[in-house]
Amino acid sequence: MRDNDAARIVSLSPDVCKTPIGSSTPPIPYPVVDFCGHDENYTESVRFTSQKVMVLRSNTCHVHGDEPGQAKGVKSGTVEGICQPIEGADLVRAEGSPIITHLHRFDMNNRNTVGEAYFVRDTATYPTLTDNDPVPGSLRSAGFGDLNEAFGPATSLPPGSYQIAQAATGTMTDAGGGLGAGGSSRNTTTVPQSGGATTTVPGSWTSRLLRWSIFGRAESTANMLNELTGGAVNRQRIENQLHEFDYYATTPNQGLTTEQMAIWAKGAAEVRATALPAGDMDAFDAIRKKTVEAVVSSAARDKAKAAATTATNVRVSAQREACDDICKMACECMKDRQGAQTYTECVAQKIRENNYDPKNGTYPDGTPRYPKSPTADGPRPEVSYDPNNGYEAAESQGPDTKGMPSSQYPKRGMPRPDISWWKDGKLWKIFELKFPKAGGGVDGQTPMQADGAYEEIARKNKLNPRKDLINLDIEEDCDCESGKAKPEAPC
Repeated sequence: MRDNDAARIVSLSPDVCKTPIGSSTPPIPYPVVDFCGHDENYTESVRFTSQKVMVLRSNTCHVHGDEPGQAKGVKSGTVEGICQPIEGADLVRAEGSPIITHLHRFDMNNRNTVGEAYFVRDTATYPTLTDNDPVPGSLRSAGFGDLNEAFGPATSLPPGSYQIAQAATGTMTDAGGGLGAGGSSRNTTTVPQSGGATTTVPGSWTSRLLRWSIFGRAESTANMLNELTGGAVNRQRIENQLHEFDYYATTPNQGLTTEQMAIWAKGAAEVRATALPAGDMDAFDAIRKKTVEAVVSSAARDKAKAAATTATNVRVSAQREACDDICKMACECMKDRQGAQTYTECVAQKIRENNYDPKNGTYPDGTPRYPKSPTADGPRPEVSYDPNNGYEAAESQGPDTKGMPSSQYPKRGMPRPDISWWKDGKLWKIFELKFPKAGGGVDGQTPMQADGAYEEIARKNKLNPRKDLINLDIEEDCDCESGKAKPEAPC
């Protein structure tokens, strides 16, 4: 499985979520799916077909299909939750973690149901490719049919001349043995500097080949042919590879932005101005490397911008939904406190009724005491935070409720905001509600809030007090006709 929306997780049993229908919330089953392109904690250093790999530590962001179940899943207390693999490959690992493959099992919507990985590529067969491409660096790749076409007719050496001319040293080395230019060997004699027999015809391809014999400089075949053709082979190789530049510079809908297409066009122009006329493969390779790196850098910048925008949109959307939920409950309480002494206590009762576990103890008012699990997402009313323990949430001391927030409040010396909202198993937002008072105005700050204790809770729990500590003035920020937060609310 990899960072690809063709790979997906499909539920094997329905995702049962409580669904608001009128005044009731019956549990309704929903078939759900999630896409592996919505990824978190995939591998950074290991790729399959250039895509990040899903491993056992990874998860996808949220399931699709259970959106109507806004009263949350019956097991997890969440809706549109994450998918996590529960098994991986026995032998194959990436970055030390087992990879996830087709048909591996997953927990979906924060363990509200189970699913299975599904990723099958095209199973069609294709004919074998025809081998009709010339070998790079060959005469054919340079447009020549044979040696005679490239260099003209061969000229034979004069009869009896079996030696190879070493013009640079003035020696002749017998073809049966001896060293290259500058060396000494048996059967070596001095060539007369004037007079004597001519061993090659100047300008023939035979004389040029002599400089590339096994006794002279040893270079690759491609370089030899390029030398013999005066750079024609390299120019043809560069022309062939320029098609890549031109294709990406001029062909839309290839996944490139206008900026990236312009980078390819600039690279093509530079090649045509410098490397192509000179037949310089080193210069061409350098330009191509520079062009590819520039395109990759541009794509990375675009991806970072898109990720930042998406993260902001997701954060704002989720925060707005939380404010809508709180405003709905607060407005209902302002109409009817249903026996609660204060509006805030009425909201707390509604949160416990909708989100807490009814099978794990109740308060005297009949509402549940504890969330459905220590990491269950959703709002939690009146959670106390211990300043002597780094402002962590005070935990229950019961043997069956370890990890749960303490159900006893107030706890002396511990600040307790009106609502603490959990997301992804940890504190996500803090909400303080301000209701209108009978004599005018709204509820004031508690002494601990005025002393900055709530800001300290946010900081110690790695939140930003300016963004994640939200004061809701119910009369000013909530539209009680629609039961939602107003557009200008601080959400």
